[in-house]
Amino acid sequence: MSLLKEEENKSAVDTVVGSLHSTATDSSLNIDFTASKTQVRERNQEGHEGLIADLSSALDPRDRTFAAMSLGYLGDPKVIPALEMAILTRSENIFVLEAALRSISQYGESAAHSHLSVARLVNHDSPIVRLAAIQALDAFKLESHTLLSIVSGRLIDPAVTVRREVARILSELPAEQLRDVLPRAIHLLEIGEGDRRLVFDLLKIVEKAGRESPEATAAVRLRLRDCEVETRIKAAESLSRMGQHVKIAGWDLYSIVINALENITLRRESAVALRVHRHFEEEILMDLGRVIDEEILENNKDKIKEVLSLKREVIDLIGDFGPRAQKAAPYLREALKSEESILISAAADALARLEAFEVLIDALNSTDVLVMQCITDAIKGMVHKLKHSKRVRLVALLKLKFAWVKEARLLDSIMALLRTLEAIDHAERLNNPEASQAPIDFSIPLQA
Repeated sequence: MSLLKEEENKSAVDTVVGSLHSTATDSSLNIDFTASKTQVRERNQEGHEGLIADLSSALDPRDRTFAAMSLGYLGDPKVIPALEMAILTRSENIFVLEAALRSISQYGESAAHSHLSVARLVNHDSPIVRLAAIQALDAFKLESHTLLSIVSGRLIDPAVTVRREVARILSELPAEQLRDVLPRAIHLLEIGEGDRRLVFDLLKIVEKAGRESPEATAAVRLRLRDCEVETRIKAAESLSRMGQHVKIAGWDLYSIVINALENITLRRESAVALRVHRHFEEEILMDLGRVIDEEILENNKDKIKEVLSLKREVIDLIGDFGPRAQKAAPYLREALKSEESILISAAADALARLEAFEVLIDALNSTDVLVMQCITDAIKGMVHKLKHSKRVRLVALLKLKFAWVKEARLLDSIMALLRTLEAIDHAERLNNPEASQAPIDFSIPLQA
């Protein structure tokens, strides 16, 4: 290599490493192994030996850092022992150590046999070295229990970058291996850890390992009050996947759902969590109904879909309460008039689960084909609960619809419902021949 090119290469490294030496020790090298490899290709003409020699014996730490960085680009596992030797060198410059760790991590599983050497640096004084060591161990694809035993203690590291990386790694491990780290994860959530990415991974750990823990649920509940809306959404999502102790967050979730000033996504995820855990509070029922009635003020298509999705979840939540929620039937009746298919189908199904048959039969007077179809589909599984007088009225309405409806699917649904009603009436007469109710006329009129 020409002396001119050698000087250019060293000048490039001097710019990076020299500036780093003048900064605080919590800085780190920004090594991009996907970037242009022009400099290394030039050095490769001399073979690996020159780089390895520089790494082990160059007096200037900038030369050793450059050599360590360069060895990561080569893709040759034969250089791993040289990188490991640099890692094991006592009192080595922190930027040399970081470069060596980042380079050895590029060899992934091929360098896994060096994990004990790398593990020694997990407790190094410098946070940038600790971070690089943890990232290298993760790149080695070690057995999960081995990785856990090495890095779990750094979940309470003083440096947030280290805590963030450890939490990311732990969040991907099986739940049964996270029991011992759960108290630390709960503690970090409770003290108000501010880094968003770190909090997201802590929530994953807590929901996995503390699904049935009241302390874990309480820690996640605290994050429903976070100043970051994205964190609050993640907390609501976590609560939907946790166990029976979520009831302690029931009122918090309800207060979010019914608050029109809250973020729409947060409200929807809170409604989902309430549905998953079937948490019912009768006092809040009419407030839930008013959510269905909220005016849609958005003009953005995606925002409108979010609002409709929230209303759909609230309708389903009310339906989950069954007959106890009949007071909310008028709100569901209004949803049938909304002209939004997602709300019409949900409202018809919810009314059937509320056993609000009077409202459903009244709504069947609609001339809207979608409304009629949804009501017919929703009520067919509930007709056995209808009293005789309501069945008579329903049959009359269905026969009236059959006379003019043209849509084949709706006609099939009406016919199927009439047959079900006829079978129920026939069974009643067989079981109770002395019944005094007038027989129901099931004859089908001719279509217009």
